[in-house]
Amino acid sequence: MDTGSMLEKIDKGVGTLLDWQEGADKRLKKLEAGAVELKTRVGAAEGSRKKSDEFAAELERRYEKARWDGTDRPGAGEPMRQFLADGTEVRIFRPQERVADGAQGERRGQLGPSLKSWITGQWPDPELRDWSGSSTSDGGILLSEMVSAQVIDLARAKSRVVEAGALTIPMPARDVVIPKVLTDPVAGWRAEGKAIPKSSGSLGAVMLRAHTLGVIVPVAVELLEDSLGAEALIERILAEAFAVELDRVALRGVGAAEEPLGLENTSGVGTATAVGTPNYDDFVDAQTTVRLANGEPGAAIVSPRDLGTLAKAKEATTNAYLAPPRALDSVRFLQTTQVPTTLGAGAESVGYVGDFTQMWIGIRKQITIEASRQAGDSTGSAFSNLQVWIRAYMRADVAVVRPNHFVVLSGITV
Repeated sequence: MDTGSMLEKIDKGVGTLLDWQEGADKRLKKLEAGAVELKTRVGAAEGSRKKSDEFAAELERRYEKARWDGTDRPGAGEPMRQFLADGTEVRIFRPQERVADGAQGERRGQLGPSLKSWITGQWPDPELRDWSGSSTSDGGILLSEMVSAQVIDLARAKSRVVEAGALTIPMPARDVVIPKVLTDPVAGWRAEGKAIPKSSGSLGAVMLRAHTLGVIVPVAVELLEDSLGAEALIERILAEAFAVELDRVALRGVGAAEEPLGLENTSGVGTATAVGTPNYDDFVDAQTTVRLANGEPGAAIVSPRDLGTLAKAKEATTNAYLAPPRALDSVRFLQTTQVPTTLGAGAESVGYVGDFTQMWIGIRKQITIEASRQAGDSTGSAFSNLQVWIRAYMRADVAVVRPNHFVVLSGITV
């Protein structure tokens, strides 16, 4: 083969390679464009999914709000008010609302910082002394309504019955009468010229009578002067002391020996006895009982032991944990150690299911807080022990406005 023919073949081969490379480059660009388009579509899908998740989360948030605090309902931003039997109008506080917002004065203080400043004589805020409280004749301290209202709110925040939905109502007098529904009215159709059927519905009254609940806490002066966070600890233990006892009497108060009458001992409350080992059926049955009385239960309060028993319920064959039935989606399960587990033969407990917005906590006097370095009793004195004695008390009562909107489950065992 001569040189010319060989060069011609080489040129053709090079051209073929160049054509193949050009085709490959085009296919590669198409693949790259397809990858970009795919990435864009995946991004759009992820964006849509994110928006869908956000939308679902917002629906869930609104559902929870409507279910627990009602702030998404029409007119829910307005304060709740109640006319008492004597015509007096009072503000009712929902669980998420602060009593301190209604306290007199433009500024609000905190118990711990105010108390520490009074004891140490150091006032980081020049105006703090003016609105935190006043001195008493024996050299003690009477903290202001603004500071005391904050402790009320701390106690309410730690209360299980308030978390379940119980409302707080100020009491303008020692005895307050609240109208309540005894039986629901029933509407009826009438024929022309005939009388409207008389309803069997009736109203009654529930009495709130202020009872005094108090506590005295001795605190070493050195602790207040030297410790970091001692003031926050004092706030917490006072709030917890009131919250724990309010929960106990709201659920189990006997209505004697200066103790308010609680849910368990209120006439007309539904009951389920000899429950045994608890299961979800027991709470569905209680829910049904409340609904048959035209109520809608929003919470169940049980002991930590019994909530643990429910949480460990398992499917018989697979041993998988059982989820609560959908019927109980509207019932929030709460726990408190104020539900005893030593009843009956020694190991029984109780549970409470209902619409806790039908339980009202009346407050005649907000928590009054006083501190003294002179106070004493038969066991000693704050002065000799270099202590500050903090005395806090409130006057309150509990009323169940619609007893048939609750069920007490008793005889619960492990």
